[in-house]
Amino acid sequence: MKQWRRLHRHLPNRSVRHTSTLPQRVSRDTTVMSSTVQLAVVPSADTPGTTIYFHHEKRSYVFGRVAEGTQRALSSRKIHFGGTEHVFLSGVVGWESMGGLLGFVLSVAAAASEGHEGGDDGKKQEKKAKKMTERAGLVIHGGENLSHVLAACRPVILHQQFRVRISEHRDDTRGSNPSLTEADWQDENISVWKLPIRREQCPSRKRTHQGIEATEARQPKASDASPAKMLVEGLMFNGAKAPTSLIARKLSDVDAARDPIFVDDDSVLRRPRPEDPPDKTAWLLAAPSPKDVPDAYPSV
Repeated sequence: MKQWRRLHRHLPNRSVRHTSTLPQRVSRDTTVMSSTVQLAVVPSADTPGTTIYFHHEKRSYVFGRVAEGTQRALSSRKIHFGGTEHVFLSGVVGWESMGGLLGFVLSVAAAASEGHEGGDDGKKQEKKAKKMTERAGLVIHGGENLSHVLAACRPVILHQQFRVRISEHRDDTRGSNPSLTEADWQDENISVWKLPIRREQCPSRKRTHQGIEATEARQPKASDASPAKMLVEGLMFNGAKAPTSLIARKLSDVDAARDPIFVDDDSVLRRPRPEDPPDKTAWLLAAPSPKDVPDAYPSV
């Protein structure tokens, strides 16, 4: 006790105030929203493409390729991509650029499902659940045949209570008029311009008029993406609790102008045409009933 009293005599007076040498903390302006950009994935032996993750306080975006191994790479870098709302695919639509897209979509759908259910108690979990509930789903932007590639995976993807929309960019708006500077897509956070890149063609030898006509006749025509898009958005990822199915009907029994339908023309789904016979089988996208469950699906 004597030692403590002796030590206490040398202590400074408590009434004396000392100034801190640490820098003062600047208060954050709540009116200014922050955003971060991460080079999430780079080309390697496991990830063949490049993926950029852009996070804003309102929503998140993914740019680049979502190849195989992308989801594993994002998780290993502690990037929480469950709140992604827009995916902008770069390059030619194919397995090399979107081999991991379906797994990515299912993970985002699972995160949205957890947000709807709530989770643990607490204001943080309630805020997260509210934010996930307000989400409109996932929008996938890409080049030609994006809808067809996703629709081809229908046999292995069960119905998901998550909404996915497809934005297939086929036209080059600045190809004929380079002076156009308006963004191809924008929201309240960012603006996106697409840059179509085509393979350069070598000049060929002079050909006859018949050869030119034959070459033009063999040029592939752009396919109609609406049936494939209808399968993805209306059957696979429509956001509804009740599953939706393809119901077989006669073309005369449905309203082609109102109902989402298509016909099977030699294993190619297309929109109905005026010259189609009224007894032709049409596939209607609707909620199934016991008498409407079809025995077989269109062979596409």
